[in-house]
Amino acid sequence: MNYLTAEGLISGTLTDLSPHGWRVTGERPVMRGATLSMHVYLPDQPLPLDIEAATVRWTNGQEFGVEITSLSPEAAARLSDYLQTQLPTCKAVAAHELSPFSYN
Repeated sequence: MNYLTAEGLISGTLTDLSPHGWRVTGERPVMRGATLSMHVYLPDQPLPLDIEAATVRWTNGQEFGVEITSLSPEAAARLSDYLQTQLPTCKAVAAHELSPFSYN
């Protein structure tokens, strides 16, 4: 995955993925509260999942957690489909549930 900061495009590794938040280990630290654009490369998918905006909720060195705050309906559907296939015990998440108002 990649994330865009004021310093430019930075590479990272998505280490935890859920419908509501993600854990990332990046090449550079980010600040809590920052808003990032992200490109996530899911296995067996030719195009990256484009996240318009993700807000950094916590940081610990180069590791940080983000909450997805804006993504297109197409990206939301792709994410939901991916989560359903990879985490079959996870309840299905409708595309409209992936919004900034659905997160705790």
